[in-house]
Amino acid sequence: MTRNPYSPPSANVEMAISQPRGARPISAWFLLIAIALFGLLWAVGTVRFIFIVVSSWEQFFTLWGVLRVLWATVVLPFLVLGVLLASLVGIYKRKPWGRWLGLLILAGFAVFNIFRPDTTVYANEA
Repeated sequence: MTRNPYSPPSANVEMAISQPRGARPISAWFLLIAIALFGLLWAVGTVRFIFIVVSSWEQFFTLWGVLRVLWATVVLPFLVLGVLLASLVGIYKRKPWGRWLGLLILAGFAVFNIFRPDTTVYANEA
């Protein structure tokens, strides 16, 4: 029997489990640092916002006011911090969902920078 020249090569494609992983690319480190800095700035802003809300708490005596304040000060900021922390852990441990969260965060950065309002003030309106 002659060998078929169009058949794929027969190579051992199984990887040994004990092989060391390659070095993490520098782009992954930059992404981890950027997400960590954004998370730190978000956490500082959340704490400052909570202090502002607590100092003016007497304005929110209606039920909807209290629910809006709880949503804006507790649920939403800590949800964002949880997503950032999960993406940091996932990217660092090289999980596929961590890569997707990192990609989603990068896309969010890009969309925010493209669609944010222009607040530039010029000396001359010409």
